[in-house]
Amino acid sequence: MHLAISSVPAMMSQRNELPSIAEVAAGLARRAEAVVVWLLPAGVRSGREWLVGSVDGEPGKSLHVQLVGDRAGQWRDFAASHSGGDLVDLIAAVNRVDLGEAWQWAIDWLGWRERKPEPAMWRKPAVSIDPLAERARRSAAAFGVYLAARPTLAGTPAEDYLLGRGIDLRALGRQPAALRYHPELFNSGRYWPALVALIQDPLTGKPMGLHRTYLHRDSAGKVRKAPVEAPKRVLGAMRGGFIPLARGASGKPLSEAPSEDVLAVTEGIEDALTIALAEPAWRVAALVCVRNFLWTRWPTHVRRIRLCADNDRPGSEAAGLLSEAAAALAGSGREVQILRPPKGCKDFNALLCDSLA
Repeated sequence: MHLAISSVPAMMSQRNELPSIAEVAAGLARRAEAVVVWLLPAGVRSGREWLVGSVDGEPGKSLHVQLVGDRAGQWRDFAASHSGGDLVDLIAAVNRVDLGEAWQWAIDWLGWRERKPEPAMWRKPAVSIDPLAERARRSAAAFGVYLAARPTLAGTPAEDYLLGRGIDLRALGRQPAALRYHPELFNSGRYWPALVALIQDPLTGKPMGLHRTYLHRDSAGKVRKAPVEAPKRVLGAMRGGFIPLARGASGKPLSEAPSEDVLAVTEGIEDALTIALAEPAWRVAALVCVRNFLWTRWPTHVRRIRLCADNDRPGSEAAGLLSEAAAALAGSGREVQILRPPKGCKDFNALLCDSLA
């Protein structure tokens, strides 16, 4: 017999059982606006959505949460790689906990448990949080995960993943220090190996966040992205950050880069490494998301920039952001070019893989 969600609390008192994650997500969805105001108080309501900068909670419009209708509780961060899900996923992302902890938090928030929630549960305090202090805390947590990862990719699933994408780091002469391998990071109910990449502030060099590509070895022995809804995620901050992957001909860090250096930037790590292999004289970095083409601020001595873009549909939001970024960089006196792979290729790494097939 099918049981309506509305009867879940009564059922628990009778059977002393807890609702499933799906039932909890449905309960949260019916109170979607109250949930997001609690979790992300710096956001604003716009029509049927709650808008905020990211799961870090800063003001902005990149993260959208549906508040009403059939999709109430569904969210997506348009500035992050494949970030989104239901409100249980959002609780997990905001609090940096796994789904099990988020589920328990939500049960208490909804009052679907006989005992009262303990004071130390994952709750937002009534007082306002200093966004700068919170961002620093999360950046420090991301850097801690990076430090805990293995410094070398050689002999790991991360190396096999890149080789499967046509990328042999040995051809670069050295492994980028920003890349590391972690044998087990949590995502979607279990632990996966992951390629991790440190996101840094281009003006100060300080760590901001961590990009994670979750990996899985399939039955044929090939390492691919993990079969989860969001195989790429960011921990900590990423707005305005970059992942340095090649120093080019000068071999100097960005802070000491000669003005004649060419800086090539891409959205994804795989594309950046593809460009670094094709143009070893160029300095190359990944920006994680297309919005960072516009958001990232470069040191004044970086004068020559190549925006290596995906083949986004003309007139799309991504194409508009790219054009806006190019105009802003040119307006600051820099030499700017937009580079794209040939038509029919999604991105530069796809072009490389096609050439090797």
